Amino acid sequence: MLHCSFFLKGDYMNKIFITVFTALSLIGVGLFYSRMMHDKNVQPTYLYKIVSVEDWAASKDQERVKLSVMDDAFIHLATAEQLDKIIAKFWAHVPEVVILKLEVAGVPGELKYEQNPGGENKYYHLYNGFIPRAAVRDVVIRRVNNSLLKV
Repeated sequence: MLHCSFFLKGDYMNKIFITVFTALSLIGVGLFYSRMMHDKNVQPTYLYKIVSVEDWAASKDQERVKLSVMDDAFIHLATAEQLDKIIAKFWAHVPEVVILKLEVAGVPGELKYEQNPGGENKYYHLYNGFIPRAAVRDVVIRRVNNSLLKV
């Protein structure tokens, strides 16, 4: 009888171990997925570039998108979620901007997801690269007050 109760006790411990191990595994997978999505370790399919109306017009017959001097060291890119804050902070002085939806696979260079110097937010920066017009998948001209002009 003693041997049987020990066996049941052991079986019970095995069930607890398997349950705890399974739960920890699922938590680990969840944390991995969360980190993957929030730390941007995985390269996104699309990113966005905000350019002036004048630079976009100058890019019309070019192979590359004309960029401002602010993009000399690296090209500033954004996720869809970051666009409104960037426009409000850096483009409030102009009546409208052009938002380019870029297919990342078509953009040459070294893409890094990094914290801005002196800031807390992370953004995508493209080093040693350029934006080919062929990588532009969509163009939206937007008034800085958020209304769409053209799609």
